[in-house]
Amino acid sequence: MEFIADDGAGMKSITAGSVLFAITIATLTPAFAQTETIGSLRLEYDNESLRPKTPAQKDFVNEYAAARIAPGREAFDALTHSSYRSCPDTPEQRYFTENGRLIKKDRIPEDARIIFTPIEDDGALPFAGREFLTNPVKTTVVMAILWKQTINASGDKPMRLVVNSVVENLADDSGKLRIVRGCLTEFGRNKVADRMKKNGDQTKK
Repeated sequence: MEFIADDGAGMKSITAGSVLFAITIATLTPAFAQTETIGSLRLEYDNESLRPKTPAQKDFVNEYAAARIAPGREAFDALTHSSYRSCPDTPEQRYFTENGRLIKKDRIPEDARIIFTPIEDDGALPFAGREFLTNPVKTTVVMAILWKQTINASGDKPMRLVVNSVVENLADDSGKLRIVRGCLTEFGRNKVADRMKKNGDQTKK
């Protein structure tokens, strides 16, 4: 499953497991959603009990924020759950992961709303895409981040308020929270292979 968002500079691919939304509002308004519902998942950004509170949660937030502004992929790779090594090492799997990790790696501001939501039904994850992906380990908690930014007027574009939302699926990995990355199914590999061909990417060995 692949998701597309228009950020004003062309279509960008957004992959399941690390979901980044950009909602553009034509004029600056005070409206700012504090609750999101994605499928059966309800994210309550105003719920104080969901704020990062355990050492593992706080450590992950710091590591994740640093990874978003670090060059390359290494910092994000270090945050990936060790179960990912059980995924077949195919060109399609690498392409899917690499493209998903390098999308809009902007800084998370200090006033961003960050929550951790425990989940019981791994199948209820947003955009789980069972036909497309399978999780090598059960996800136990979702980290969600919400922040807004203003983009100044440029050319024929008015000033805009952009609301950014990030959702990461997490599980414990030897005492640390790590990001659960999905393994492509055969259906998923075929879909990614089609995208690689469409984008002119040759299958890499």
